[in-house]
Amino acid sequence: MTRGPLVWEVTIALIVALLLFDYFFHIRTAHVPMLAEAARRSAAYIGAAVLFAVMVWVLGGTEPGTQYFAGYLTEKALSVDNVFVFLVIMSSFKVPREEQQKALLIGIVIALVARTGFILLGAALIERSSKPSSCGRRR
Repeated sequence: MTRGPLVWEVTIALIVALLLFDYFFHIRTAHVPMLAEAARRSAAYIGAAVLFAVMVWVLGGTEPGTQYFAGYLTEKALSVDNVFVFLVIMSSFKVPREEQQKALLIGIVIALVARTGFILLGAALIERSSKPSSCGRRR
């Protein structure tokens, strides 16, 4: 099922807004977060994801809602191993503890931009290869 451009624009705007909020209100001032702060932020972002899932379910229907929940839970489960990778990278580069949140957010933004680029490139290549070739056709 395809959605119109407005749905994609709103989704992208929400993602950018969350990233900007995280930068300007959480990590702009370098500090070591305490467990309570990390728990509140995690709960807020999980709540936002669940709210988004409910919106997908209500506006898109049962199948897209179920697919979103399944994808979200899969990503959450797979992201646990990333914590260990982040710890290794941060300690290898000796990133000060106060700056690790900022480094992580910058890495996430770079990963999002790279993924978007690769998805668009892949879609363009699939589109190009699925069109019938004009070679060998008689006129």
